[in-house]
Amino acid sequence: MTLSYPKRQTILAAAGVAVRDGCVLLLEDRWGRWGLPSGYLEEGEAPEDTLRREILEELGVESEIVAPLRPEVRWDGPEESTFVLLHYAVRLPSLDFTPNEEVVQYRWVPFSDLGRYKVWPNILRICEEYRRSSPQSSG
Repeated sequence: MTLSYPKRQTILAAAGVAVRDGCVLLLEDRWGRWGLPSGYLEEGEAPEDTLRREILEELGVESEIVAPLRPEVRWDGPEESTFVLLHYAVRLPSLDFTPNEEVVQYRWVPFSDLGRYKVWPNILRICEEYRRSSPQSSG
């Protein structure tokens, strides 16, 4: 018996939910979208390493992975690809950010105000899940 598996390209990325005083850190990109600190995995890179690297590149600060959160799988990625976004709760020991050219601006946004921002679809879901599971979280 020969097994046949569907041939699809998979795109892997990691994103971090950083919370301080009941607010989530959002970054605005050059297209006017607000998102979490995030980036694509490089070949052979662990998702946690990707996220730490991206936060250092995007904001100029070190970060700590606190816990994994629910991943997001989108089967309707570009060119019939599957997009897998691995979410993590992160802690930022320093808030002395030095954003790079990818970040137009950053903002700490209350959970209740997330819907007012042009955010990627996964952000409302993952932030609501985070808020429900960690209502007193900060840092």
